Amino acid sequence: MKLQFRFAGSGGQGIGVMGIIFAEAAAMEGKEVAFSQSYGPEARGGESRSDVVICDTAIYYPRVTNPDYLVILSPASYERYIKKDKAKGTIIVDSSLDIQSCGDEQKCISLPIIESTIRLLKKPFFSNVFALGSLVAISKVISLRNAEEAIKRRMGERYLKENLQALKAGFDLGNKT
Repeated sequence: MKLQFRFAGSGGQGIGVMGIIFAEAAAMEGKEVAFSQSYGPEARGGESRSDVVICDTAIYYPRVTNPDYLVILSPASYERYIKKDKAKGTIIVDSSLDIQSCGDEQKCISLPIIESTIRLLKKPFFSNVFALGSLVAISKVISLRNAEEAIKRRMGERYLKENLQALKAGFDLGNKT
């Protein structure tokens, strides 16, 4: 088994954190993992991406070439990865983005990620972890328990409760798809 994951959005949305948590949770399950991230020169608002490759055996090429799962949280990421690059696989996209459709070789799942996060926690700050919870449920590659443990290891105490709430709510929403 070899699966490729891409998380894409704008700088400041916690795209790198999503990838790190997902990769760490996969490693806790004994899988081989490669993580990389890329972001534009603007710290906030510029393009941001993180990639995770998960495999049962050694990973010889650590880059994502064609994601099996793609999480998109910004319009620019939709334009780049869906329209321009024609990514295939399962695409989880925030429903606030004006997405007409995905291509024929894609499964597009539109979820109210940001809206649900605001409704639950009164701010969009935790939307990345909400989206991560949805991916955990939809992909079934890592367990919710290990995702929670990775969050506990990576997040400070200040917002730990909210991040765990967002993860669980995203997971519940992802299970409904």
